[in-house]
Amino acid sequence: MRYREGRLSAAQVNQAIEIFNIDLANQYEAIEPCEMLLELAGLLLLVHPLRAYDAVQLASAMLAQFRLETTSLVFLTADDRLLTAAAADRAAWRSHRFADG
Repeated sequence: MRYREGRLSAAQVNQAIEIFNIDLANQYEAIEPCEMLLELAGLLLLVHPLRAYDAVQLASAMLAQFRLETTSLVFLTADDRLLTAAAADRAAWRSHRFADG
């Protein structure tokens, strides 16, 4: 979005993409979308003013927390709407209400 708004140059965008790809290869584990993830994202869209991909991001974090059987995951975002939705659903984050799937 910052590139489209003219706040980042093409070189800055390319550098950010390169750094992201390096981090993705070395520091993250990509999760394939499953039916449960997409259903949870759809439910989040019904109750929060999120963009679709933001709902997928939040649903991914919620399912990761459940599957790792932890309450210590930290959800970081610079998006106010996404942060508000995550905070509103913190009870679901802390409980294990999801059916494994």
